[in-house]
Amino acid sequence: MNPRKPCMVISRGALLLILFPAALIFSESAENPGLFERIGDYIYSNFEFAPEFFFDADVRYLGHYKSSYYKQHYFLENNTNLEFVLLSFKKKVLLIGNFMIINGMGRSPGDIVFDPIDIGYGLSPMLEFRFKKVIAQAGLAHHCFHQIDRQDMPTVYYNNPVISVGSKNLRLHDYFFNLSEKRHWTFTDRFSWHGISGIYMSDFFGLVGRSKINGINPYRFDLTGEFRYCFCRRGKWIFNTRTFTMAGWFRDVPDNKVGEGVGWKQDVALEADFRRGIAGGQLSLGYTVDDLPLYPTKLGTERVPRFSYDRIFRIGLKFFM
Repeated sequence: MNPRKPCMVISRGALLLILFPAALIFSESAENPGLFERIGDYIYSNFEFAPEFFFDADVRYLGHYKSSYYKQHYFLENNTNLEFVLLSFKKKVLLIGNFMIINGMGRSPGDIVFDPIDIGYGLSPMLEFRFKKVIAQAGLAHHCFHQIDRQDMPTVYYNNPVISVGSKNLRLHDYFFNLSEKRHWTFTDRFSWHGISGIYMSDFFGLVGRSKINGINPYRFDLTGEFRYCFCRRGKWIFNTRTFTMAGWFRDVPDNKVGEGVGWKQDVALEADFRRGIAGGQLSLGYTVDDLPLYPTKLGTERVPRFSYDRIFRIGLKFFM
């Protein structure tokens, strides 16, 4: 028996399954010429391609360091986020792509003051569901963090399936557009919230190994919450508070022996915002405390607080639209 014959039978069967619905549609359209037109009208009326995008970028000065490590690694930081809606169905179900870059600059001993040290990338495809009172999302967050022009520490990366739910005004653009357009605010106008839950993948049903999915990231599960409350307006300026809380469970992975425990982070900030047309700007003053697991260096002889901002103050300037 020809060993390729079963494969040929399977492939031809799959081709028939693909072509059979198309043949039915073609046959129906021959008897009913308006079928394709109705299909086209339905698609045109209910689907939109790339109807929205959101953008924000900031630069932060970081100071008040508790050790020499923090002083060397945290000086200036830039965050850029681009979120674009690829496809919308009835403005209720949306396919979204989110792209993030974070670039950290530190101080090197000697003559170099502005020293690019770290860079991180994030790519997150999401499905978003817009209900009457809340927004829900489900998707996959992929992040990776690299050093620039040095090999002191291993690359950290992970793939994190997430689900989230938040208020209708969870995005900066929507939050401040609504506040700036209204003369009188309700509590719902003043308050926004966003909660996210994620599980970190260690493999993919046995088809992809851990080293390709999760690197040396020790987290297995985390919860985050972001809350914003506007307390006053003066002229064109809107003043609010913001809090960000994260708690995650971590344990040992083969290349990162961290033990087992809960890592947490608490960030608070005061923000002053203004809007000009579809865009806006923000000045902020923030402070962070955290207790996060240490990470190994490349040689494995030392462990460092690589992603910790514990007891660091920051001053930030942000642009969003």
